[in-house]
Amino acid sequence: MATYNLNKIIVPFSDFIFNKDEHVDPEILDRILQWHFFPINQIAHSTDVSHIACHRTIEHEKRKGRIKGKGGRNFWSEHTFEKSQRQPEGKGATDIGGKDLYTLAELLIQNTSYTRFAIYANQRFIHCDYAFPDRGRRYFDGSWNELSENKYFDIIEEI
Repeated sequence: MATYNLNKIIVPFSDFIFNKDEHVDPEILDRILQWHFFPINQIAHSTDVSHIACHRTIEHEKRKGRIKGKGGRNFWSEHTFEKSQRQPEGKGATDIGGKDLYTLAELLIQNTSYTRFAIYANQRFIHCDYAFPDRGRRYFDGSWNELSENKYFDIIEEI
C-alpha cells in the first residue's frame, strides 16, 4: 500500500459517501480510504478539489434506473465498488472536480494508479476508476468514447 504524508485533511471523508443515510459495508469504507481518500487528499495539497462523488449504493443505482443486465449493462456502476471481472478487487470510482481541471488531471495521472479517466466537460468533473487494469491507462470523453491522452487534455484545456 502507498504511504501518504497528510498533515491536514482537506477533503473530508464524508464527502466520499454519496448516500449518507444508507449503510455502507465496512470493507467498502476501507477501499474508499485506500484507493480514493488518501490519494485525493494528497493531491488536494497541490490544487483545488471542490467536488467529490465516490460511493453510491446499488439501491441508489436501482432508483436511478441503472439496472445491471438492462440496456447492455453487464456490471453495476464502478461507484458501487462491485467486485467483478472488470475490477476483481472492487476498487471503485470517484468523480472529482476543481477550479483548475487541467492541473487536477495532471496530478491524478502522476500521483494515482487509476486506470480510466473520463472528462465530463459540461459538468466540469473527471471520473476516475480502476476498471480493466490489464488494459493500462485509458482516457475517455463523457460519452465513454476512447481518446488519446493528448485529445483528453485538449478537451480539458477548452473548458
